Amino acid sequence: AAGALSKGFTAFDSDQSPMGSPRKSKSILAEVSTSRPRVLPQEVMSSWTVCLEAVLRLRDRHCAVEEVRRRVLFFFHRMVETLGEATIPYLANHLPNMMRMASGAAEVTAIMLLVNQAICKFQAKMEHAMESTFVPIVQRLSELLPSVESDAVSKTALSTQQLAIKAESATQSEELRERIELLKVYLTFLHNLLTNKLGAVLLDPAKATLLEQIALSIVRYGQESWGSSSGALMISKQCYGILSNLISQVLADDSDVSSGAAGFRAFVTRCVGSMCVRSAVLVYAIAGYSFMRYNIGSILRENVALQLCATRYCGASFLSQLVSVDLPSWQCSAVSAELYGKQLMSGAGLDSACSVFCSVVEEIAAKAQRLA
Repeated sequence: AAGALSKGFTAFDSDQSPMGSPRKSKSILAEVSTSRPRVLPQEVMSSWTVCLEAVLRLRDRHCAVEEVRRRVLFFFHRMVETLGEATIPYLANHLPNMMRMASGAAEVTAIMLLVNQAICKFQAKMEHAMESTFVPIVQRLSELLPSVESDAVSKTALSTQQLAIKAESATQSEELRERIELLKVYLTFLHNLLTNKLGAVLLDPAKATLLEQIALSIVRYGQESWGSSSGALMISKQCYGILSNLISQVLADDSDVSSGAAGFRAFVTRCVGSMCVRSAVLVYAIAGYSFMRYNIGSILRENVALQLCATRYCGASFLSQLVSVDLPSWQCSAVSAELYGKQLMSGAGLDSACSVFCSVVEEIAAKAQRLA
């Protein structure tokens, strides 16, 4: 009831409504500007703060009751909108325990939606809270995220063909579906950190080992088969975007001296090209060998954008690995591999590179079908 009541006390500090929203009309905006202040009165803020503290104490006393945890989470969502930045210290203090007490993947997913809401709303102001909670969050997530094969980087085109067939026919358990949903929210979490002025949380030198583990897991998630639905295929697209942001931020200095850049550059050279090729062939095969289904075009564009990013920041080492090792290992002809490498290096643009890469994927997939 308190959470529902709080909707009438939300202060609009900014208007982030969709363009088609009724809130965009002049009459509604004029009404909002007169009826709802940009900052709530201090006495109102104090009352809702007391309410939040009471609700959190209630949660501590009845933390074993799932219904209480669920309703408290809803109230926390409302307080992010009602109290604004005043909720940040409460998030920092309570998120680790909330993650620890969550009963499974579905509840952790719900908590991560709160985290993503706060990051998108408060952006850089969440830095201190994320610095203190990032490691506990990732540790808890690692216990529940779906597992992937540790040698996935070295899979062959033939195994990709088999995975595509398996993805189309597999029946997922409810537990696995919950874990895959958690994976999507986790990837959104990483994306939000990197695109909302919170990249420093990930790039902290003290977290270098953890960053390496996260980057490797993103490579593995990006080239795994999560099913044949459009949503499942979009996981690969999420992974491409995260890796592009990581590469551009870790290697922005163009120096191998600080923040383990040399090791990260070697990681990109070793793993990203192979991932891009394998995942592209897998997505193409799952979509029935057609670039017209399941938004395959947008997924492959993000794939090529990642390769262009790796080429920009890793240069000849990445291209040499891709052209001389990664593509040939997938039965791509030397002529096609060389042509594509020149396209990446030429800087001709994303559209031109996508066109050539689609031809490469078609060639690899055709050979994989013949081998099968």
